[in-house]
Formats: sequence, structure tokens, C-alpha cells
Amino acid sequence: MAKPRKSSSVPGQALGFSLQFTKMTELLARPGVGNEVEFEGLDDLSVMTPEGHLTLCQAKSALESNPLADRAVAFWKSLANWADTVVRHKLEAEKLRLVFYVSNPVSPGRWSQLFDQARNDAEADAAISEIRDALWGPAPDFPLKATVAKELTPEV
Repeated sequence: MAKPRKSSSVPGQALGFSLQFTKMTELLARPGVGNEVEFEGLDDLSVMTPEGHLTLCQAKSALESNPLADRAVAFWKSLANWADTVVRHKLEAEKLRLVFYVSNPVSPGRWSQLFDQARNDAEADAAISEIRDALWGPAPDFPLKATVAKELTPEV
């Protein structure tokens, strides 16, 4: 008996790629003489202004899950990618904007809201501390660290 053929339909992947092109088109249509929009360079999309301001944009589809949920792998991979990019390219925080673009309306998790609402280093540090304590438990022992889901461990 012949094996049933695997479906070649990949609506989630197609949505992800088309989402990047759609967001790129929107970024190109915005006013800003001299802005450079890059596809799959520093990030899914990035915009550099003539004044040296940089926007890194992660574009995520939300067909079956919420990429802004506290323990969503997509959320943590995005944060890890941004952290790596900032360190590797020595990006200045004062000239950097990080954007998480989602294809469909979703309810952001508390942790993404904490980061979104942070307006200075102290607020960002407080957000990181709250999230670290929720994931790992209190310092210095971090008793919950071993319980973090395996798929999140490399990103966290």
C-alpha cells in the first residue's frame, strides 16, 4: 500500500513571507526622504534613517498561536535575535527602535507589555527583573530555572 502523500500546502510559511513583503511595502510608503528599508538583513526588516536611527522589525504571523504570549517561542527568539544583533553590531540604544509586527490582532502577554512600556533604562531593568523572577525564581539561587520549557531555554 502506498504511503499517503504529504500535503505541500504551507499556509503558515506563505503568510510569514508575504507578511514581510507587505510590511516592507508599508515601510517604503511612509514619508522619510532618504530612509533605507532592508529585507532580511539585520532583521526581518530594518529601516535606517539618514540621521542614523535604526528600526529593527520582527514580522510574525498569528494563524494558530499568539507570538506575543509570555512563553511563546517566537517572542523569545525575537528578543534573542535583537540582543545578538545589538551586541554584534554595537547598536546605540538611543537610536534604536524594536518593532514586533503581528499579522492578526492578538492580546499581548504581560511581559511584552512590560518591555513596550519601558521608557528608560530603569524601567527596562525593572521589566527584566520581574520577568527573570517569574521564569527563574528569585536570585541568587533561581530555583525555577530548571523548569523553563526546553524550547525556550536557548533563547531565555
